[in-house]
Amino acid sequence: MLQESPGNCYTQGARYLVQRPSGFYLRVAVPEDLRLFLGVRELTRALNSRNRREAIRRCRRIGLGLRALFDDARLMSKDKNSPLTPATFRAWVLDFLRSELDRFDTQVPSMRLSEREGWETAAEAEIDALLGIEHDERRPTEESDALAEAVLAGTINEMDNDPQPRWYAEARYAELAATVNPGNDPALRERWIEDNSCEWITYREMWSMPEGPEGKAYWAQRFGDVFIVSLDANRVWRTWAANQRGKFTERFVDAQRRVTANTDEWGFGDIDFRPFGRGSRQHDWLQQVLASEACRTARLRIVLSHQTMAGLGDNAVPVQAEIRTTIELTDGSTIGPFPARDWPARWPAIRALVAAGEVRYVKHDYLRVADQWLTDIEPLLLAARVHLVHTGHSHLWNRTRATGADGHRMHYLEASNFGNSFGAMFFANAQAGVSASQGPRNGGSVPGSANWVAQTTAPQATLGGQPRTGLSWNAADYPVAGEVHARPMAQPSLVNPMRTLDRRSAAWTGQDLPFVASNNLCTFSVLDTATATVTSWCFDSRDPASAPVRFDELALLA
Repeated sequence: MLQESPGNCYTQGARYLVQRPSGFYLRVAVPEDLRLFLGVRELTRALNSRNRREAIRRCRRIGLGLRALFDDARLMSKDKNSPLTPATFRAWVLDFLRSELDRFDTQVPSMRLSEREGWETAAEAEIDALLGIEHDERRPTEESDALAEAVLAGTINEMDNDPQPRWYAEARYAELAATVNPGNDPALRERWIEDNSCEWITYREMWSMPEGPEGKAYWAQRFGDVFIVSLDANRVWRTWAANQRGKFTERFVDAQRRVTANTDEWGFGDIDFRPFGRGSRQHDWLQQVLASEACRTARLRIVLSHQTMAGLGDNAVPVQAEIRTTIELTDGSTIGPFPARDWPARWPAIRALVAAGEVRYVKHDYLRVADQWLTDIEPLLLAARVHLVHTGHSHLWNRTRATGADGHRMHYLEASNFGNSFGAMFFANAQAGVSASQGPRNGGSVPGSANWVAQTTAPQATLGGQPRTGLSWNAADYPVAGEVHARPMAQPSLVNPMRTLDRRSAAWTGQDLPFVASNNLCTFSVLDTATATVTSWCFDSRDPASAPVRFDELALLA
């Protein structure tokens, strides 16, 4: 039998009108007692309108319809003669959303008088309060802007942008087990935990990758005379903003003068999807495969990892260190800092303090000296004489290298860019082809910047002149975006695309730049195993009839 969760499930959680560049969306949090049946935590509905008033009218209609479906589902769950099944419930929701989509597509947009004049009627105001529809013209947050354009959200996009650690899902399951799994079915338990934590089941089912010790998460395989290792050294991406569920903080509520008490809204920082540092299962496995005969006798050894380790894009910051968290209490005392691996043991006590209103602030740190890639992974790769590490993540092209004690050169190539570059940053000191006057850029939201201090440790008018926290961050732990750990950046060897092809402003045409970061240019790279050469090509999307331009060649065995 389904039971409604404590509190008003229709007004709590993420339920509001979302504006994206493509138009307005309705985002609805599925009540906890129905998530297992529906299989997702949220529903996102494209309202097919760029007009805010029309979008709100549609939002009301769909929101009320979903509310009725949720109520009907609970009633049917109590009927022993026709019990509700997950397949039936999911079909209901999909049919309802599709019928509404068809209705909006064929209907001429309209606005009632009250909508043209404002939000005046009591009935509409009551509906808006019930559904959590807001009428201010707030700028969409980074989190809401990342919502999937799917009828049912909670798939690949949610796995990447809105996950929580598995240990947290396990703790929440223990609290909700009697409601979500009264029969104590082990399969349902695992399904619930997977659905409410970071997992990549759907993504991995899409690709025919080789199997490794933990499924398709990481693997190694030899193809001819090329040995390839694919690592899972990835982490969730969270917003840079202070006082939000982001990289460095959890959401701070000014009205309460402390962190949100709803821990389901916590993110626990840029969490690793899978441990890869020294002592982890993945690290032990990597040592074994690098020492294998298949690897040692290969002509070329290549490592793949999506995450940027050290490059010019802003996604290279913070470094890949295990998160260390400090909890500030309302009496001024602190807990920690403690490493992310300690959360499960510490959580019961911290959860009790949160419930008692005694946790003021949560701070996450990424110590530069504890960068797990530089301290735990790169030394293994250099010792094994790996030739190339191929990465992506920041949506730009650039390459650099690291040199081992024996003089062996291992190249890093970040090569993924088309239509959504996260930007390249410049150097603080002049280097070949790079203007020092342009300087490094940190976006103003890196711990230690003036903007960061103004939002955290500076007196706040909304708090009666008190700061949000007494905790501070060590700016030295957060290199400006573009920091490459003193490595040399390689200029494209044949043609400089930013100067000769992008042509967006005079600033780009007067110098050669060691990257391609353009929403006009698409780059791709090809490895010729016969010559052990990686050739990079650039295509100008503004001219579909144009031929790709070969702009860089990298000889791996030179």
